[in-house]
Amino acid sequence: MQLKRKKRRCICEKEKLLKQITGDPPYLECTEINKIRLGLFTERNSDGTAHLVLRGNDIYSRYQRRLGDVDIQALILYIRESPKRVTRLDLSYNQITDKGFFKLLKKILIKGRSSVINLNIMNNNLTEKSILNLSKYADYLKLKYLRLNGNDFGENGSQYFADFLVKNKTVEFCDIGQTSLTLTGIAHIVTALRIDHGANNTVKVLDLSRLVPLSNRYSYETKCKPICKALGIKVTATVFTAAASQAVAQKAGFQDIFTITYEDLAGKGFVFPGIEEDTKHSKLMALVIL
Repeated sequence: MQLKRKKRRCICEKEKLLKQITGDPPYLECTEINKIRLGLFTERNSDGTAHLVLRGNDIYSRYQRRLGDVDIQALILYIRESPKRVTRLDLSYNQITDKGFFKLLKKILIKGRSSVINLNIMNNNLTEKSILNLSKYADYLKLKYLRLNGNDFGENGSQYFADFLVKNKTVEFCDIGQTSLTLTGIAHIVTALRIDHGANNTVKVLDLSRLVPLSNRYSYETKCKPICKALGIKVTATVFTAAASQAVAQKAGFQDIFTITYEDLAGKGFVFPGIEEDTKHSKLMALVIL
């Protein structure tokens, strides 16, 4: 009985590669992302798992470019064929767009197609289209940790993300800070977390930092209190490290809980060069939600 040989699969975009081989566009550069190079960025753990850490800054320092959609196919095949179970995938600070993210979503993020449960894709080029696709596949994802911060959600992204929260039952930690969220968008997300709306009770940590107010008339208090009331939070506390932020917090109703001078911090080994020119203290301040 003659055994069939397994056909080798190309990990590149064939049409583009053929054009590069023939010289139009320019010849293929030596910085293509392949199995060997991906192996250099793989952190292997003693329990048989692995973390694939492909931060854009690290990739750029070696190959003078960042990951893009053209590299996604090679990445997918590497994760599927890796002898170690890749549980964490870090693609932060790259140039992946909606097209590349959709490939990742269908090929490795859906249950049964890979072992990835931790995805960091912060500061790429994702738009509300990616959030819509995330919502469509929410029932089939197995992610527990998801970082989307630094991508622009656009006008409808917050609504799509709220739909994702309602459908998904696996994500425990999610960071969507600095995604152009407005107070209107936050209202959609808070509704998805409310108990009286069949809320998502799986999420334990949700980062909503750096909201965009609709105009300058919105103070810190008008952003903070409605969110806390909707989620049943009675007290919120934050460390304010600069004199300006401490003054704004005080106007919003925050009260001092603990104060320490930067001189004392320096004596304990925590040195902040130049900060004492404008600020003498670091303060832990709290706001009671009435």
